[in-house]
Amino acid sequence: MGGAMTGRVSQTILVADDEPSLLKLIKGLLQKRGFRVFAAHTGQAAIEIAQRHTGNIDLLVADVGLPRISGAELGEHLQALCPRLRVMLISGSDRDSAAHDKRWTFLTKPFVPSDLIAKVRATLAEGTQPVASSRRRAQLKQRAAGSSESATSQAR
Repeated sequence: MGGAMTGRVSQTILVADDEPSLLKLIKGLLQKRGFRVFAAHTGQAAIEIAQRHTGNIDLLVADVGLPRISGAELGEHLQALCPRLRVMLISGSDRDSAAHDKRWTFLTKPFVPSDLIAKVRATLAEGTQPVASSRRRAQLKQRAAGSSESATSQAR
């Protein structure tokens, strides 16, 4: 391990991307910097990880173009579960509407590792991002619970 390792894990990041090579790359880069990282290849998998995880998840890094649930929708779902969660979306196009949504941090692909790490650190250093209203959080939490039950029954 190099000098980039912090020596202790203090923050947890959930990464959601349907491109396996990019998911592996991002996870590895963040782990080398001392972050605890969970990886999900779908939005539903990310929701299930967040529901099972007993500690805080500090940051979601999600591809805007996830199948079935966009990165922005995933951010809303997870903020219903973890209201202090910060969200960073990534996309191959800065023309995506999520790129201009002030609720999220945005990073355009392709990116170099140093840009990813700098953006992650800056996002984590910021104050808590605005979150959905309590009413909206309750709706999203109920919806997330319903989609989890649906995925569980489909797996049987």
